[in-house]
Amino acid sequence: MQIPEGFKPVKSGTPFVDLAGPFYFKEEGSVVAIGLLLEEKHCNSAGTAHGGLIATMADIALGNSIGHASISDEERQRWRCTGKLNREPVPRVTVTMTTDYSGSAMMAEW
Repeated sequence: MQIPEGFKPVKSGTPFVDLAGPFYFKEEGSVVAIGLLLEEKHCNSAGTAHGGLIATMADIALGNSIGHASISDEERQRWRCTGKLNREPVPRVTVTMTTDYSGSAMMAEW
């Protein structure tokens, strides 16, 4: 399996996110999708995606969506090209998050 077309690496600058990933994102208008290619390091003892990984992805997706919505198209283009904004980013902190698991993914799945 390969990374689907249009997905680019997440530039987190956060050691934990870099360790847990690599994560990828895709922008389509106002929608931001996130994904990763499931590796052995992401799996539990049953060989499926670890629940902590899924919760981590949800947290990253939430933060990226807030960040995406908080900057203008011009700022977003600058960020895509340089990885930098001309101002401090909007702080994002997850206060509460509930995760319900309805299925899983196997190693090497997207």
